[in-house]
Amino acid sequence: MKRRLWRGLFGGILLITLLGVSGIGWWLWTDYQKRLNFKPEGQIVYECWPERRNSKICLINADRKGYKQLTDEPSRSPTWLPDGKHIAFMGSKLTVIDVDNSAVKSLDFDKGGQFVWSPNGQQIVFVRSGSKLRPYTERDEIAGLYIINADGSNEIRLTNFTTYNPSWSPDAKHVAFISYLDEEGREPRVFIISPDGAEVKQITNTYSRTASWSPDSKQLVFTCITEKSRGGICVINVDGSGLIQLTYSHEQSPTWSPDGKYIAYWGSDPLCFLCNLSGQLWIMKADGSYQQRLTNGPVDMNPAWRPTK
Repeated sequence: MKRRLWRGLFGGILLITLLGVSGIGWWLWTDYQKRLNFKPEGQIVYECWPERRNSKICLINADRKGYKQLTDEPSRSPTWLPDGKHIAFMGSKLTVIDVDNSAVKSLDFDKGGQFVWSPNGQQIVFVRSGSKLRPYTERDEIAGLYIINADGSNEIRLTNFTTYNPSWSPDAKHVAFISYLDEEGREPRVFIISPDGAEVKQITNTYSRTASWSPDSKQLVFTCITEKSRGGICVINVDGSGLIQLTYSHEQSPTWSPDGKYIAYWGSDPLCFLCNLSGQLWIMKADGSYQQRLTNGPVDMNPAWRPTK
């Protein structure tokens, strides 16, 4: 009787062990296959805080190699020019740096702190702030989205309410931006507008920030809060349909790779107890799977993928 009991117990332990080993083996094989297919390319510029005191501009390859700090003075809000050779950022002035030869040029541009070049490089959309927050249903004398030629001529006002984080679609047909439904700033949404200012359309119906376009101009990826979580990254079609939530933590500032296969973003390691005091850059597949950390901080944020021609 005891012998049968021990045999049964041993057989059960052996079965559980085999199942466990098989499960681990399957997980390792699946992870290996994912790694084989996870090959993001290109370069990403971002805002880095190597000493936590002031933001700088840094550059890194999508394969984690080629790290380089581009600025020593306080600087922020990096963005690529459409030619993929120059990076613009705000320091004491709007500054453009040639990535290949490190040539630096300051521009006489005092229009606002947020800006983005048109896909052909001939125009700039920028943001002006007013004395208080104005939702899109109200009007302000100064606040709004403006467009100007890259040489500083022909300034045109597109909106007359509080806006921020503009993003020009690759097909040049729309500019996405964030505005509010309320005066307290608790209801940010993604809107789009045509470059001539003729049409404004609200795209999202949930808390939304930092929208970025897909390479085909058919979707927007943005920071969201939904009924499913208190933060994360969502994707939506440009007509407002097909909302999909990709992540469910506190990831921010997503940006698509030029080939549309990956999304880079700013987030914290969910397994790191102190990482909520910092932040790093991450890359995931465009469907939200296989999230991999790109940088080691201590604070890295606001990535922008280098455009390709």
